[in-house]
Amino acid sequence: MRGKGVARELRRFVVALMLLAMPISTAAQPPAKLFRIGILSYLPATDPVASRFREAILAGLRDLGYVEGQHIAIEWRAWEGSLERLRARR
Repeated sequence: MRGKGVARELRRFVVALMLLAMPISTAAQPPAKLFRIGILSYLPATDPVASRFREAILAGLRDLGYVEGQHIAIEWRAWEGSLERLRARR
């Protein structure tokens, strides 16, 4: 049950973040270019929580009218709890 609460809170966070980042004057205009978002997670992609995390982010973006591949491109990365792996990405 804890995972659902985390996903819900994460979704709220993403929606709030996107609302703050989006200028009000451009909300009604079609996007001029494909925006890129980079997401770094500590969970490996095979972890079930990582899957819920990804779905929560995508759902929050869809609620705002952003569709992956149409309006935004998302690059997902995971450091999987390894500081050595995180340092190697710099």
